[in-house]
Amino acid sequence: MLTVTAQTDVALSATVTDSSENASTGQLGIKAIDGVIDGYPGDFTKEWATRGQLAGAWIQLNWRSPAQVTHTD
Repeated sequence: MLTVTAQTDVALSATVTDSSENASTGQLGIKAIDGVIDGYPGDFTKEWATRGQLAGAWIQLNWRSPAQVTHTD
């Protein structure tokens, strides 16, 4: 088991599965966890978007092994 602190972004070590993504504009599921803070109305290519999917769109993160996240002050 991997133990990380609250400062570690555990999402970056996950694999992403999504209900759909807009590859033609580069709006891939990985953009939801890449650590980049941008998107509409700035640069929409920096965010995840589906191909016209509305309610019911989903994104799933999977890790190779469990991680224990602890908080320290």
